[in-house]
Amino acid sequence: MKTCPRIVPVLFLLTPLVSAQSLTLAAASPGFVHASAAGQTQVTPTPAGPLSTTAWSIVQASAGSGVNSASTALTWSVGGLSGHDFLVGGTCSVTGNGQSDVVPGDFLLSLSAATTGSVTIELSQAFYATSAVAPLQLRVDVDNNGSDELTELMTGPQQHVRAIGPVPLVIRVRMQGTLGQPGYATFSLNVAVTPGPHTQVQHLSSGCTTNQFLAFAAPLGDSLTFYVPCNSGNCVPRLVVLGLSLQPQVLPSVNAWCGLLLPSPDALLYTGPNTSAYIIPLPPAARPIDIYAQAVWIYPGGLPVTTDSFRIAAY
Repeated sequence: MKTCPRIVPVLFLLTPLVSAQSLTLAAASPGFVHASAAGQTQVTPTPAGPLSTTAWSIVQASAGSGVNSASTALTWSVGGLSGHDFLVGGTCSVTGNGQSDVVPGDFLLSLSAATTGSVTIELSQAFYATSAVAPLQLRVDVDNNGSDELTELMTGPQQHVRAIGPVPLVIRVRMQGTLGQPGYATFSLNVAVTPGPHTQVQHLSSGCTTNQFLAFAAPLGDSLTFYVPCNSGNCVPRLVVLGLSLQPQVLPSVNAWCGLLLPSPDALLYTGPNTSAYIIPLPPAARPIDIYAQAVWIYPGGLPVTTDSFRIAAY
């Protein structure tokens, strides 16, 4: 006896986006900036404890003048386009004989939200020095667990997705700069926090070229569109197969490649002659989730032919 596949409606409950995000900033311990030249020395302490998130802050020191001088500065601020960016930077300058140092205490950023959701944390750094021997140390630990996600040796922005909620997510920033010979050095770190949702569509495999199936993420990432075009008024039946995992199997088709079905059949969407697209919402309550999608065209005689397949990562 033949059995028909179970047609499972796909339904997600709509919930508000992550809201009421807040960021607090603190220094774990006191630090200092230092400048010495021409027999003069100035050491300015950097603060410990809670720091302002509404003002641009600077701590600086200088010593000497003219051909023998040194200066240093540490700046930090919270703001940016998202309102949750953290920017910290240091400069060291020496003319003649002198030394300048930037040695702040560890910065602690605590990010929380009233409801559970996700954010993308992008870490980017910039460094310039006229001297190849100007040492810089930079460590960023996104989870404050002893594992660094960014160091001074890494290049390019580093992106990390994290869940946030009422329990704060703590990011620890440790940095230090020293210049002990004539020259100039500057370094900066930007921690950009972007609220979710985020949806990425990845092409997995190619099916039979005459059968089309496309998956799109909405511009805001809050929904998916599965498109199974029908270019005539007499299209064969089509099924969109959605799975939460990969479970490859070969359907009896014209050949093994045209019968390769990758997703586990957790949900099936039937596409009739007058239907070419499905739009599925992906609210925060359904994230994080991976969805594997592929379509199957059913030709006369029950011959199935599979299409391109996709992986959708929603977080």
